[in-house]
Amino acid sequence: LLLIALGAYWIVRLRFTLLERFEDHLVQLEDWSREVGETPGQVPRLRPAADFDCIEQSVNEFNKALSLVDRHLQKLQSEQDRTAVVLGGTFVGIFAVDHQFKLLLTNSAAQDFLEISGKPLPGRPLVELIRQPKIISLVQEVRDTLRMQEIELEKGSITKQILRLRASPRTVRGAEPGVLLLVSDETKLR
Repeated sequence: LLLIALGAYWIVRLRFTLLERFEDHLVQLEDWSREVGETPGQVPRLRPAADFDCIEQSVNEFNKALSLVDRHLQKLQSEQDRTAVVLGGTFVGIFAVDHQFKLLLTNSAAQDFLEISGKPLPGRPLVELIRQPKIISLVQEVRDTLRMQEIELEKGSITKQILRLRASPRTVRGAEPGVLLLVSDETKLR
């Protein structure tokens, strides 16, 4: 009988200890949810357990957090779509790399002008995409000196195309500087 009483005591104590810890986490989750905001979204919701109010509360708070994350993802997708429209509609080639010479973004004009080999996915190294040593050394020099540089290149053997490349250092919020390369076709001007 003593063992049963002792076992019951430990079970009750363990239950209250776990519930206290769970409620502490619930309070932290509620505070975080209030800080970030509340907006319904399209993220699937969890079903609360019927027996425990604190579980239902935490599920509701978690759903609020998921809604906020969903809203931010929708905003990012919208911004990405707008950027793609702008980059795709310009006749100037745009090519950006980070401080490790890995691709950040490019547009179709830059792909045509620079004869980019392979699929230009973000994160691919510059030397895999561009096979022209003058362009690679231009990007390296701009990154190392942090000064804008400009060069002209002739492309093609029968129908010559004159390209002007302007490279400038670009920094994004405390990151090491990358390089933004703008490419324009100067053939008709000449």
